[in-house]
Amino acid sequence: MTQTFSHFMRMLTMATVSAVMLASVGTNSVRADAAAAEKALEFIEVLTVEALGLLGENNPDDAAFEEQFRTFIIKGFDVPFVGRVALGTYWRRATQEQQTEYQVLFRDYIVKTYAERFRLFSGETLEVTDVIEVDEDETIVRTEIVHPDDPNISVDWHVRSGAESNLILDIIIEGLRLTRTLNDNFSDIIRVGGGDVEVLLQLLRDRAANI
Repeated sequence: MTQTFSHFMRMLTMATVSAVMLASVGTNSVRADAAAAEKALEFIEVLTVEALGLLGENNPDDAAFEEQFRTFIIKGFDVPFVGRVALGTYWRRATQEQQTEYQVLFRDYIVKTYAERFRLFSGETLEVTDVIEVDEDETIVRTEIVHPDDPNISVDWHVRSGAESNLILDIIIEGLRLTRTLNDNFSDIIRVGGGDVEVLLQLLRDRAANI
């Protein structure tokens, strides 16, 4: 399967260049059976079509596009899960009130940070190269961003399949997990602030107000 979608992933790659390289996925992965592969591939294909439809809109203004992109992110990604992983061990140190506010701020941070980058799509292609089963509920769809003038970039989509829905848990770009990158950045901010989660919350509040 080849789809004309992936500049968003190239932008994510640019955003993760400072991350630490992961040695492995952390599972004893095996090739997925036909049913699991079909379900995972269909999910990524549907997301691709929706993304192309979003990009094909008649140039909505920034606010309208941001709302459309928010709907796309919430539908395709397990944002609360990604947010908890991004906060790492500090999630358990936060109060319930901080956790609740953080999830709202994190969702807005993801949407606002990547909505503008997503609009810079320039026509590269996304090719599926393999499907790897993590366990009975989770699958990694391995893809490559293909661009005529640049080296290919590997992008793996970590997908959890439920009875009624599928959600992306993580994106692995050239071996770098997006959640690991976010966790490294957020942890550094909190450590520099003396280990207080409130320091990160205030930064996210300020960014939400300024973007």
